[in-house]
Amino acid sequence: MEQTSENALLNWDVFVTPGIPIVTRDLPPGVREAYFQAMASTLIYGMRDAVLVDAFMTVKQANALADWVAAKGKNLTTIYITHGHGDHWFGIGTLLERFPNARAVATPNVVKVMRQQASPEGLKIWKAVHPRFRPPGGNDDNRSGAVRQDVGALSEPGQSWVGALEFRTRS
Repeated sequence: MEQTSENALLNWDVFVTPGIPIVTRDLPPGVREAYFQAMASTLIYGMRDAVLVDAFMTVKQANALADWVAAKGKNLTTIYITHGHGDHWFGIGTLLERFPNARAVATPNVVKVMRQQASPEGLKIWKAVHPRFRPPGGNDDNRSGAVRQDVGALSEPGQSWVGALEFRTRS
């Protein structure tokens, strides 16, 4: 779904994951399996640099996203997290490992929700719905700490989507 033109200063493309199985007691009659919705991440890029919007949930999804971004041949400068639900950012550590010069940004209110989602209580909810879910990094005893560390790496005050996009695409 790439959007481009000869004279465009910015282009965009969208990567969509398939849905993943979830556990629920509310299946309609005759339905044997439910799926968490497909997720999308948008890459906005100029001639050299790029900004990625959202980072997915699982390591597998984040690795596929990282491969897709790398194939574009752009310098990923920024990963912008739209909101704090884990399906939009649990994959951030995988992406930052792959693109160590990129910077993750989110608004302070988004970071507040991310911290809630990364708490032991928040991770317990994710695991109840996705029993095979493991947040990126560490072992089972250390996973929530690894996710909280990723939250701590985010830029908070003074960062904005527009500011990151304008700064990076004009350089």
